[in-house]
Amino acid sequence: MVREVMPDLVRLGIEFLEQPFPAADVDAYRALREVRPRVAIVLDESVQGPGDVARAGDLADGVSVKLEKAGGLRESLRVIRAARARGLGVMLSCMLESQLGLAHAVQIASLVDWTDLDGHFLVGDEPFTGLRFEDGRVLPSSRPGLGVEPTGEAAV
Repeated sequence: MVREVMPDLVRLGIEFLEQPFPAADVDAYRALREVRPRVAIVLDESVQGPGDVARAGDLADGVSVKLEKAGGLRESLRVIRAARARGLGVMLSCMLESQLGLAHAVQIASLVDWTDLDGHFLVGDEPFTGLRFEDGRVLPSSRPGLGVEPTGEAAV
């Protein structure tokens, strides 16, 4: 299906597709690389840590890094460095974190090509505040440290 719609995706100016196939479907990724023209392919579930980046370079154009998935800030930086060493693009993404969890990612967002750091908008009773949202971007606070503070009952 992705191969058939690829010309339309290119025509529409889509920048990349994130994990269009299951991680184990290596043949589908290899076949998609042969389609020209095509949009970039970014792997998410296929890349859990720095050790997965080498294989990603054979299948895609970039990797998605999630601090929670990679094992924290240090491991995420290792994934980013490994991807850059292979000439891969990098997206910094998230799962369902509060602003406290995302504040770490926001600090390193300048190291990547694309960001998707909107998980805190899905948290019903956000227990932290401090990140800013301007012009469609999540930005760090000017406060010291991570720049977030507990709200409501979390502040007690």
